Amino acid sequence: MDAEVELKENHKTLAEHHRLLKIYPYLEELGENLVRQIDSTNCFCTICSIVTSVHYVSRHVQNDEHMRELNKAVLRAETYKPCEEPPNVNTVDLNNKK
Repeated sequence: MDAEVELKENHKTLAEHHRLLKIYPYLEELGENLVRQIDSTNCFCTICSIVTSVHYVSRHVQNDEHMRELNKAVLRAETYKPCEEPPNVNTVDLNNKK
């Protein structure tokens, strides 16, 4: 793992990072675009990992680069989604020798 990726991964585990996530939730009106308003004038786009003005954020989520990154994120989420267990599946207890 290169140093930049490792630094980003370590950052995500910090208590301060988790505190800030709770303080600045995603903006519901921007739905799946995963944007947080971080102060009175700026938003953070989680998809693109950039800070943008609150006045520009609506345009940002419609631009081609953001849409490409969003589509990649959705594809990754779908690809790695855990398999759901089918309903009414009878499980076999291999330890029960009847």
